[in-house]
Amino acid sequence: MEPLTFAVHKDAPCEDSLPLQPFPQNAISEAMWEELAAQMAGERTLIPYPAATLARRHDRGYAAVAICDEQIIGYTSLSPIALCSPGDYTWKTITVAVDSDPASIPSIDVFEFTGSWTDPRWRGKRINLALRLPLARRFLDHHALGIGGMVGLTSSVLAHLGWQVLAWNSVPFVSSLSAVPYCDFADQAGMGWRPPEGVIPYQGPNIPYNHPTHRWEKFCHFWVSEPSVAAQLNLELAALARGDLNCWQAAVVAAFARSGTSHRLAFLG
Repeated sequence: MEPLTFAVHKDAPCEDSLPLQPFPQNAISEAMWEELAAQMAGERTLIPYPAATLARRHDRGYAAVAICDEQIIGYTSLSPIALCSPGDYTWKTITVAVDSDPASIPSIDVFEFTGSWTDPRWRGKRINLALRLPLARRFLDHHALGIGGMVGLTSSVLAHLGWQVLAWNSVPFVSSLSAVPYCDFADQAGMGWRPPEGVIPYQGPNIPYNHPTHRWEKFCHFWVSEPSVAAQLNLELAALARGDLNCWQAAVVAAFARSGTSHRLAFLG
């Protein structure tokens, strides 16, 4: 797939549709990737990733980059967690772990927006939204589901894309692909990611991003691109695991809480 690399003019207006121009992929230097990784690592609510991981996602077509004056000013990736194709690492590993038929893989691809960052000087100019749109058009059709955990409300972009908040326990087999309870897997948590102290999983109904009283900062929220697809996938995953959520979560941890995997599983609670 063609990498998604765009140039933004330094005087670009703050509009609903930010103008993006194609930019040569090979113009992104190793130093630019290293600087991006350092900037993202300094953000309290973001999962840190090595520069090589950020670059690899972009090169494979799973990340979009915005550049201005030879600096990366925006980055976001829509990375595959599991693909419904024979031999896919995630489904193959998990189905074997739950003693299910490896040929009985789910019918839905699962993606996660992860590693999204905008240069502080460019925040409020819809850089993040502009980068997510081509990724969503590329991957999130009716055979795919986007999921993601977000601490607080660092951005309203997912809401603008039509995503909704679900309680973590409303589709537990699906949400476990993003996060599992810390108390059940404390020994493996060092290989994953933990939210800031005091942040808890949100278990309430869907809420609009501009809700006047919701305390976003107190929770880690589970977002999905389409609730009906999430419900369908949850039924398929529950059937694979014969309804055993603990067994399913242990299989997910075995697949992702190890070195060499690009998906960072969160450990909540």
